[in-house]
Amino acid sequence: SSILQQTRRHANSGRFHKLLSALYNDRRCNVLVAVHILCTIVIWAHYGLIKNHSQRSIISTEAVGYWRQRILPPIIYGSKHALLFQMALLPLSMCRHTIAIASSTAINDFIPLGRMNRFHIYVAYFFVAITVIDAVIFDIYFRSMCNLGDQSFCAGLQSEIMKTGYFISGTCATVGITSFLRHRIRYETFYLVHQSIFILYVLVVAHTFDRAHRSGEKSRRQAFHWVTGSLLYYVCDRLSMHLSKRYTVPVTDSAALTSSGGTRTSTLKLKRPPLFNFLPGQYALLRCRKIDSHWHPFTIASGPESTMLEFHIEVFEDISWTNRLWWRFRDYDWSGEQDPLEFEVKGPYGEPMCGHTKYSHMISVGSGTGIVSSLSLLKQHVRALVQTEPHLYFKEENKILANITEIHKAQDRRSDSFLEALWQKKPMHVREVGDNTAILGSSKKMFGSLHGYDPRVFEEEEDDDYLYEDLYLFALETSFIEANNDDDREYLLGLIEKCVRKREMTFVFRILLPVLPVYGVTVLALTLSWNNLGTDNAIVMGNSLMGLNISFHSLFALMVLGKHDRSTLLTLVDITVGGIVLSIDAVFTKMNTWMDLKGSGIFTFSLLHIYMIVRLFITTTSSKKERNRKVAVAIDDNVLSRKLHFIWVTRSAQMVSELAPVLENIWKVLVEKLDNDEDLVKRVGEISIFITDPNKAAQKKLADDMQIECPFLSRCNAFIFSRPNFGDILERHTLNLLENEKTRKHTNTLISFCGSPALSSIINTSYREMKRVLFLLGKSSHNFVYNPMAHGASKAAQKTSTYNYVSAVSSRSRHSRPSCVSAYQEQQDDLGILKSDRNECTIEVDMIKMDIDK
Repeated sequence: SSILQQTRRHANSGRFHKLLSALYNDRRCNVLVAVHILCTIVIWAHYGLIKNHSQRSIISTEAVGYWRQRILPPIIYGSKHALLFQMALLPLSMCRHTIAIASSTAINDFIPLGRMNRFHIYVAYFFVAITVIDAVIFDIYFRSMCNLGDQSFCAGLQSEIMKTGYFISGTCATVGITSFLRHRIRYETFYLVHQSIFILYVLVVAHTFDRAHRSGEKSRRQAFHWVTGSLLYYVCDRLSMHLSKRYTVPVTDSAALTSSGGTRTSTLKLKRPPLFNFLPGQYALLRCRKIDSHWHPFTIASGPESTMLEFHIEVFEDISWTNRLWWRFRDYDWSGEQDPLEFEVKGPYGEPMCGHTKYSHMISVGSGTGIVSSLSLLKQHVRALVQTEPHLYFKEENKILANITEIHKAQDRRSDSFLEALWQKKPMHVREVGDNTAILGSSKKMFGSLHGYDPRVFEEEEDDDYLYEDLYLFALETSFIEANNDDDREYLLGLIEKCVRKREMTFVFRILLPVLPVYGVTVLALTLSWNNLGTDNAIVMGNSLMGLNISFHSLFALMVLGKHDRSTLLTLVDITVGGIVLSIDAVFTKMNTWMDLKGSGIFTFSLLHIYMIVRLFITTTSSKKERNRKVAVAIDDNVLSRKLHFIWVTRSAQMVSELAPVLENIWKVLVEKLDNDEDLVKRVGEISIFITDPNKAAQKKLADDMQIECPFLSRCNAFIFSRPNFGDILERHTLNLLENEKTRKHTNTLISFCGSPALSSIINTSYREMKRVLFLLGKSSHNFVYNPMAHGASKAAQKTSTYNYVSAVSSRSRHSRPSCVSAYQEQQDDLGILKSDRNECTIEVDMIKMDIDK
C-alpha cells in the first residue's frame, strides 16, 4: 500500500501529470476528435485552393480590391464546404436506434459510442463557430467591395442568397445559444428550438438555388450532395424507432411522493412490452398525451428480467413536465371512474453500462435519483447470483481461475513481436514447455532481499535495463518492510523511484503513439485532395506526397514488426500489406505518378491505407495485455460480474429512509442464499450508502432507525455518514486486486456513474489517476473503464432535512395505490400503514424466489 500511495502522490503532483493522465485515458476520443479537425481543415483547404485557382484566372491584377477578391472568396468557399461536412455528420450522431444497437457489439470497443452525445454537441458547436466566422467574413467582403464602388456587390447585399444566408446564421445562432443554456431554460423550449435544425437544412439547400442559379448565370455546387445520404439514413433510423420500438402500455402503479425535505418524486410502473429488451443503464422515451405531445427521456430502474418498467422521476420546476406528471399521479382516481392511464414508450436507447464488454468487477455509483441505473444493475447481479448453487459456484470459480492462469502463461510465451524475438534470440516457433531455470535464477537475484540479503549485492551483477523493466515493485515493498536498517530502506526506495520514473517515459511514449493513425488520416486526405485539384504546383505536391506516404508506410511496417504479436493471423496480414504498399511506393516514385492517381488505382491504394490506419488505431489505443484480459474475462462468464460494489451518494436522509428497505430486501436474499457467510458475500457484492445530509440530528436518527429496520445492511456497515473519497475507494479496490493477483492476474473493472456532472468530474479525476498509477507500477493487466451518464444541471440548495423516521409516512391522495417506495414519504401518525405498505417492497424479491423454486 505504501508504494501505491507513493505512486499516487507522484501521479497527482501537478497539472502536467493530470494532463498526461487525461490524454492517456481519453486517447481514443482524442484520436477521433483530431481526425475530425484534420478532415475539416483538409476539406476547407481543398475547396479554398480550387476557388483560389479560379479567382486567379478571372481577376485582373488591376481590378479594384484585387487582393480582397483573391484571398476572401477562397476562405468563404472553403468554409462553406467545411460547414456542409459538419452538417453531414450531425444526423449520424443523432441516430439513437443505430447507436443503441452498435453499443452492444464489438464496434463499441473501438468507437466510444457512449460519448456520442458529447460528440454531437462538439460537432454542433464547431458548426456554429464556422457559420459565424463565415457570415462575418462574407458580410465584410461584400460591404467593403460595395464601398469601393463595385455595384455588383451592392446589389448582392440585397440578393436572395444573402437573405437566406442571414436566415441560416440567425437560426444557427439561436440553436447554439439555447443549446448552451439548455440547463437554464425549460426543456420544452430547448426541444422545440432544437428541432429548428431541420429548417436549417432546408434553408441551406435553398441557399444555393437562388435566382442566379435558376437563370443559368451561375452554376453553384449544390448542398444536398453533401447532406442527402446522412439525412436519409437518419430518417430511416427515426422511422425504425417509430415502427419497431414504440409501444403503448398501461400504468400498473404510480405514486406522487413528497419528502419532508420538500423534494417531490414520481414513481411510475408500466407493463413491460414482450419485445422491450433492455440492459442496465439504458433509457426510454416517455410520452403521455394527457399531459403534452413531447417525448421525455428517463433511465429505466427495473431489472432486465422484470415484468414491469419502473421509473423514478424527480420534479425540478413548477412549470416543468415532471411537475404536471406529479400532479396527474396525485389526483388520479384508481377506482375505475376515470379513463385508464396509458403511456407511450420508445426504446431502449443509449449505451448499456456493460455494453459488449464483460467485466470481472463493477463499481456502480449513483447520486440522488441517479441511483435508478445502479438499482437496475444490482437487481440483475443479485438475480444471477441467487440462481446458482453457492458451493458449486465458488468451486467452479476456482477451476476457471486455474484455467485462466494456464492460458495467461501460454499467451505470455507467444506475445512477443518479431523484433523482440530476434533481439532476445527466441525461436519463432514457441515451445509450450520450456526450461525456466535461467528466469528463476534471475528472479532469485532480484528478490534476494526478501530472504535477508543486502540488495546492493546484486547491483553489479544485474543489468540496469533488466532491473528497471522487470523489477517487481510489490516484492520490493515486502523487502522494504522487512529491511533491518535505514540504508537498505533508502536504497530500495531509490530503486522504486527509478523504476517508476522509467515507466513514466514509457507512459509518455504511449500517449504519443496515437499520433500515428492521425498522421495516416492526414496523408490519405492530402493524397485524395491533391490528386483532384489540377493546380500548377504538381511537382512540389507530388514530392510532398511521396515523402508523406513513404514515411507513414515505413512507420506502419516498424509498428508491425515491433509491437504486433508474431503468432497471430492479422500480424501476417499486416506484414503482407506493408510489403505491398512499400512496393507500390517504389513504383509510384519511379514512374513519378504521385499526382496522377485515378480510378481503380487510387481506390485500391485508399483501401490499403484505411486498413493500415485502422490497425494502427487499434494497436496504439490498446495494449498487449488487453487481449489476455479479454480472453480471461470472456472465460469467466458464469455471471455478469464476479463482484459488484453498489455506491449511493445522497444529501437526503429522508430519501435513504424511503429506498433503504428496498435495498435491504434485495441484499437479504443474497445474504441468505450464501448462508450468512460474510466472507462469501464480500467476494460477490458490497453496498455503500454515503449520506451527506447537513442535519446532524437527522443523520443520528437515521443511523439508529437503520439498525432496527435494515439489519443486514447495517451489519455490513453500508451506511456511512460522510462524503465519499473516490480516490481512496479506487485505491482499496486496486489493492484488493493486487493481493489476489496469484489467482486472478487480469481483471477488467467497470466504474459506472449516473448523476450530476460535478460529481462525475470528481470520479473521472480519480479514475484517471488510478489508471496512470497502474501503468507506472507495471500493472496494466488490471484495467479500469469509466462509463459516466451525467445528467441534469445544478439545482438550488434544498431545505435542511427534517427527517423523522417514526412518523415518516406517505402523504398520498386518497385515490392513489400503494407503492413500495411511497410508504416513506410524508409524515403521518399511523405506523401500521407504514408496515403494511413496506411489505409490498418484497414483491420483486418474491418473484426472484419463485424463479429459484422453478
